[in-house]
Amino acid sequence: MSGLPGKIDPTDNTLCPETFQQIPGSSPFLSASLNLDLIRVENLTDVATRAGYLPSVLRDSADRILKGDMSAEADLGDILDSFSTRRDLRPAFAGFYLDVQDIFSSSIAGWADDLRDALGLYHYNPLPPVSEFTVLVFRYPIRSVPHFLSDAKVRPLVPPSVLDSRPNPAFCPVPAGSMTGHTVHLGLNVPPLMREVIHPPVAYKPTHVFRMGVIRRRLQIATLEESRRWHLEVVRDQSRRPDFARSTDP
Repeated sequence: MSGLPGKIDPTDNTLCPETFQQIPGSSPFLSASLNLDLIRVENLTDVATRAGYLPSVLRDSADRILKGDMSAEADLGDILDSFSTRRDLRPAFAGFYLDVQDIFSSSIAGWADDLRDALGLYHYNPLPPVSEFTVLVFRYPIRSVPHFLSDAKVRPLVPPSVLDSRPNPAFCPVPAGSMTGHTVHLGLNVPPLMREVIHPPVAYKPTHVFRMGVIRRRLQIATLEESRRWHLEVVRDQSRRPDFARSTDP
């Protein structure tokens, strides 16, 4: 049985993160289609360990499901249920599948590296003694996100704020009132903007497992610095806030 709530009560200070307690009615994602797919990347070893399973067991079950072997559904479901029961309730970062779908349509072997870069997942940087990260890509419709207690048709999706992430070169919050957050691309000097939202954690199902891959490419700090500068210029222009983040990124 999943330990994650399927409903969010914004008046509950104990179980509902502050991020979702006072969302303005004008927030654009409150009216997003429930059929739109989100994308989230998880470290396979972290999921297995939190669930109480060996990483090899999760890897095998996920591999079988991805190859169409539905006899592995029960085993994978047990692992994901255990993970959901043991994880915390911190908001989850996610991207939109439509923004990154071209990465998956490519036959290039390094798609996992490209996805890491596009979603700004700075913590997946394989530095010695770590040589690689095996990751699971979860794809799930917005309807899978827990809904508000008062309205089953509304999902709490919001742009990330400075309170939602530890400081790092790849994370830039947006000015108050912005329509959406955007990831800082890790591998291109002038990349396209990728939308970014946070939402209450989802209880993953075997049908949500979309890809399994390996991140091996190290980040290039010089490229990241240039990408961050470009990213902030676009955010300042779109928000009409030329002073935004000048104190941290002059």
